[in-house]
Amino acid sequence: MKAEYASHQLQGPIGIWWTHCQSALPAGTNVTWEQFKTAFRGHHIPVGLMRMKAAEFMKLTQGTKTLTEYMHAFNNLSRYAPKFVNNEEKKIESFTSGLGTKLMKTMANSRCATYNEFVRDALTQENQKTCTLQQRAISEPLK
Repeated sequence: MKAEYASHQLQGPIGIWWTHCQSALPAGTNVTWEQFKTAFRGHHIPVGLMRMKAAEFMKLTQGTKTLTEYMHAFNNLSRYAPKFVNNEEKKIESFTSGLGTKLMKTMANSRCATYNEFVRDALTQENQKTCTLQQRAISEPLK
C-alpha cells in the first residue's frame, strides 16, 4: 500500500522510470515498500553516495548542535545506515552514542522502550538544563 501511494506521487523522469519498472513485472504484481525502496535507491542513488552518507551517520555527534538539530541530522542520515536503526534498541543506542557527554550521562539509565520516547525525554532534560541556566543568569547580580 505504501509503495502504491508513493508511486502515484512520482512525476517526470522518475515517473517514467517507475512505469518502465512496473511494465517489466508480471501483471497484477504488488510491489512491497522494501522492493520499491531497493529499486529506487538502486537506480537513483549511487552506491558510493550511500556509503559516504552511512559513514557520515557513523561519525555524527551532537557537538555544538542543539538536541533538535542533532535529532534532525540523525533522522536524515539514518536512512543510509539501516542496519544501525532497524529496531528501537539499535536506534536508541545509535542516537545515544552521538549525544553530548553531559546529556549522554543523564540519559544513560533511561528505560525508554522507543526512540520517540527517548528523544522526548532527552528534549525534556535539555530544556530543564536550559531553563536552569537562564534562571541562574537572571538571578545573579550584574558585576
